Amino acid sequence: KRGDKKEKQKIELQWMEEGRTGVRSLSLQPVVIAETVFVLESNYKKHRFEIADSMKGLISHSWLHIPDRSVFLEMWPAYVAGLHFVDSFVLAWSKINTTELLTFDKQLLAHWKRLHRT
Repeated sequence: KRGDKKEKQKIELQWMEEGRTGVRSLSLQPVVIAETVFVLESNYKKHRFEIADSMKGLISHSWLHIPDRSVFLEMWPAYVAGLHFVDSFVLAWSKINTTELLTFDKQLLAHWKRLHRT
């Protein structure tokens, strides 16, 4: 229903404003970010660069509590380049945490090696 959608958007905007002003504490969990990306890709057929831009904008709000925020902010170039969401996250996590990536996935390993060339 169209009216339903507009009413929900109004409530969402109110929640966001309450979070921004400190009236409400808002958290965005990693699994919700992953599901949002999946829905935007598969149901709405959005391009990866559109998804990345939108998600970076959302994730960059400092008033949102987001576990691994720095990883999410780092992961989008690999995602836009064609890596799967999870692979992009793992690649960014290993870069930020300066850890070796152990994987049998040749494409992911090639990306990791490019990141760690000196």
